Amino acid sequence: MDPRPEAPDAELLLRRDGSDLLILGAPAGARVQVVLGFDPDADEPLGAGLTAVGGAPIRVPAADLARRPYLSVRVGEAAPQRVAERILPLHGTQNFRDLGGYPAAGGLRVRWGRVFRADGLHALTAPDHAYLEGIGLDLVCDFRSDHEVEEDPNRLPDSASYERFPVEDASMQPRWIRERVEAGDVSGFDEAFMARGYVQLLENQAAHFGAVFERIAAPGARPLVYHCSAGKDRTGVMSALVLRALGVSEEVVVEDYVLTESATRRRIEMMKLLVRLRGGDPAGMAALMGARPGVIRVALEHVEREHGGIERYLVRKARVAPEAIEQLRENLLV
Repeated sequence: MDPRPEAPDAELLLRRDGSDLLILGAPAGARVQVVLGFDPDADEPLGAGLTAVGGAPIRVPAADLARRPYLSVRVGEAAPQRVAERILPLHGTQNFRDLGGYPAAGGLRVRWGRVFRADGLHALTAPDHAYLEGIGLDLVCDFRSDHEVEEDPNRLPDSASYERFPVEDASMQPRWIRERVEAGDVSGFDEAFMARGYVQLLENQAAHFGAVFERIAAPGARPLVYHCSAGKDRTGVMSALVLRALGVSEEVVVEDYVLTESATRRRIEMMKLLVRLRGGDPAGMAALMGARPGVIRVALEHVEREHGGIERYLVRKARVAPEAIEQLRENLLV
């Protein structure tokens, strides 16, 4: 089975097993009706497709690996629920994720297939490009510094436009951190260091976060991805802002953040090996390379305590127009 993890995404989860898909989380004994489609917004009838009984994983056979599947799943007499893979099965990146499917305020959910978060996109392959063109990826927003972009320029599909929003802060300088890690020096990179860095990002880089927020909230916005190098820190803060603005609970925001640690396990293990070979202690990298819940919680608490909540932060600090927040919800909640 593909080991890619899935976030605790409320009722149903979807994982890939070879060319098949597995639906997890359906209640034991429940009648489950499934329709496989490739359009996240299509109103597909549930008259045809696969019928199964919940309890064990439900296998949906022969999914087209070159296209992104979206399942319409009805459990018992409940309304159909759209389900998709959280982590996209790309070859050149480990942490390209869909923000859709999460439960939000008012019994709504975040729309699948519109907003994605990712790590570096410099190793995307030709099949990756075809896959991303297939999901309609229209815009790539890059949070990386000048040095990061020069060192690892993106390889993007021709269909996607590209904008840079360099989030560079004295408290968290990617080049300095990388040089220290490669030298085996990981002292001081504890949770407190990371949490302070996130607070400084919120305070000093609000304009960039606000600009990307408004791209997502534009009327008629097409699918976009924002990314940094690991898809954790700058990208994690951006994701927290978007999800909280949509009324997603703090617990689910934390779960989404923590998923990065599992998604990038291979990269973390490689960096641990490097630090060990340089004579350092890999245990000192736990907060730096991992995604600890306490770090993003500090950022969320800071927004509440110092700014009076997500909307006030966005409007007063990030200079987002109030109507853009409402447009975001119109764009992304179903």
